[in-house]
Amino acid sequence: MTAVFALLLAAGIARAGNVVDNTMAHAQYMFDHRYVDSAYTDSAWYLAAAVHSLAPDNEKGLSLWAQVNVEMGDDSRTNVEREHYYRLAELGAETLRTRFPEDPAGHFWWAAAHGERMLVQGIPEAMLALPAVVREMERTVELDSSFVFPYAVLGMLYRDLPLVAGGSYVRSRLYFETGLRHAPNFTLLGVELARLDAKEGRYSEARTRLQDVLECKSPLYEAAYLLNDKPEADSMLAALHRPRSERS
Repeated sequence: MTAVFALLLAAGIARAGNVVDNTMAHAQYMFDHRYVDSAYTDSAWYLAAAVHSLAPDNEKGLSLWAQVNVEMGDDSRTNVEREHYYRLAELGAETLRTRFPEDPAGHFWWAAAHGERMLVQGIPEAMLALPAVVREMERTVELDSSFVFPYAVLGMLYRDLPLVAGGSYVRSRLYFETGLRHAPNFTLLGVELARLDAKEGRYSEARTRLQDVLECKSPLYEAAYLLNDKPEADSMLAALHRPRSERS
């Protein structure tokens, strides 16, 4: 905990009236601006850990703790590290969905963390976990249809699953397009829908959609846009401009 409190003191947060709220606000700021410096993600994790230690049942703190740990897992280089962070996220989200069952974040982050952790263990384990992941994603949408993350995940699942395992381009497109109606500037949806367009041979639509992503002036999640969606859209667009015989 020494590193945590060193960060708190350096930021001047420990002197604030409400330590938990101010620590959480600073953690959220660091996480949202992680494109500025890669160290910001680690700082967000330490601050979120401090909140989790000081107020383990705080609803917003649990949501942030789960989200930051999923990001840490995504960024990890080894399967051991990935599984560690996904497990922390899963435990935090499990507490959130148990104590606050009407909060969609608990259901979503549990499903996201659980699915990723099982995928680290192998494809058979991930397939066994799939029904629970889909159920919790759909529960998230039932609780709050404007909560946009599940539309992206469900769209990717139905797009990438084999037909015999329940894959469906129709259902995939429905989730992507529904999500975009709720949040036109959620650029991950634009990228993944363009990927579906390309799979279906709709290359003109895919190029237009990717160009829209690249020209987005106010992305819903700026960090994810700059670090992931924009580079991916640029790469995909370049590939779609190559002759079909040269595409991977």
